[in-house]
Amino acid sequence: MKKKFKIMILVVSRKQPKSLLKLIESVQETARNRDQIGLLIYLDDDDVPSQEMIRQNASKFTISVRCVTGLRKASWLSMYNLLFLDQEWEAEIYGYATDKMQFKTKEWDLAVYGCYQESKSSLLMGYPFDSRHWGMVAAIGFVSRQWIECIGTIFPSLFPYWFEDLWISQVAEMAGNKCIIPVFVEFPLAGHDRTARFENHIFWHQYYIHRLPDRIEDSIKILTAIYGSRSKIPPEAIEHLTLWAKQQLKLLLDIIPHEIEETEKNRSGSQSHTIKEAVEEMQNNLYMGKTCLEVVARDYPNLYPIISQEIKNYLCKLIDELKTIHLQPETYFSKASIPPSDKPAAINFSLKETACIYLRKRILEALERERVEQSYFLFETLLLASDSQALLGLIEETFNFLSESPQFENYVKIQAGYEYENALARPLLAVIKNNRKKIRADFSLLREFAIEGGVFRPQNLSFLISTVPDLVSCCLEKGGREERG
Repeated sequence: MKKKFKIMILVVSRKQPKSLLKLIESVQETARNRDQIGLLIYLDDDDVPSQEMIRQNASKFTISVRCVTGLRKASWLSMYNLLFLDQEWEAEIYGYATDKMQFKTKEWDLAVYGCYQESKSSLLMGYPFDSRHWGMVAAIGFVSRQWIECIGTIFPSLFPYWFEDLWISQVAEMAGNKCIIPVFVEFPLAGHDRTARFENHIFWHQYYIHRLPDRIEDSIKILTAIYGSRSKIPPEAIEHLTLWAKQQLKLLLDIIPHEIEETEKNRSGSQSHTIKEAVEEMQNNLYMGKTCLEVVARDYPNLYPIISQEIKNYLCKLIDELKTIHLQPETYFSKASIPPSDKPAAINFSLKETACIYLRKRILEALERERVEQSYFLFETLLLASDSQALLGLIEETFNFLSESPQFENYVKIQAGYEYENALARPLLAVIKNNRKKIRADFSLLREFAIEGGVFRPQNLSFLISTVPDLVSCCLEKGGREERG
């Protein structure tokens, strides 16, 4: 028989025993009903230091702590899903966290549980304020068991890193079932560790954008469960979903390539932040924290008295750290090298191959529905993956199919003939006219063009946003057929 908790926090960690211990201690020190809280941790089977830390400190834990070990997975998000399927523990509410976080609000568990008790629906995603995102994204969040069972998983196992908080936040926003919990969670003051598996960020960013239909489908599943069937979802809920989908897409598309490349450079480097970078990060965080306090006081006056002191304490620590840096710059932030990733080379390829197969399927579907413009943009994203030689065959096969379509070739010609210089259409047209000779060499050049141009062009952005109502209608229609069937 499974052991049951009111709240269970799921954590995926790798070789961070000190940070993991601090997380566990912060959870138990600030909780009220410790006997109703479980902390379930996924560790790679070769992570001996973390496993040893759990064993050595087991007698000190005042909450239930257990680790599950196994092989390292292609997607770190899939490890959260495995924890949810655990055969020994289950809970009413599941939280997801990382080993870098520390809980600061006393009786945070009462705030989380109270949020769900006060809600009209258990299909809710609640999230606290944290010292890195300040309420903009659910970097740590809580969902009910019913939420997970409704969608099928906690997170989609589609990405090698990141995107999980953005995905679940956007699904909840579109469904209109997202709320802020009066709890404050703290990250380290400054400096980011190397993000494991962080590479090809432009490709994964674009791939995330093209998975918008799946996020719309997830939000419709939530609404269907709330209202009983898709046909009973009120028009205002559909209007809200469509509006938020457009806004989210615009925000994602506003991020331009050089910003993404700068992120990749900062998050996958071999060394920690320099003193200058640390100062800039903390100054920015100070500004964000002060702004967050003002927003909470204005928009959430009932939450302000509860969490304002924790946020102020954190901002005071930031100010003290900034003073320390200016007084002792030579001793602050040592440039300790970060060990290189020990990721097996095959892991990222298997996920990227899956991603490319999905994109190819959507390209062919778009062409069959005579949506040539959409197939063009999807192909641009596919080209971003051509840095992997193993994927060139798949990309070439897709291109061969597209180039046999007169509509596709005509569209490329129109793009190449625009007054602005299209970064991709001209070389793409040259490949078509070249009868696909030396195609593999050409694709490496096309990838560079795709990075420089691609779907980031303003005229392409407006087109993609205009497709959102159609995507919503298709998801509703598809689900309606399944219900009737």
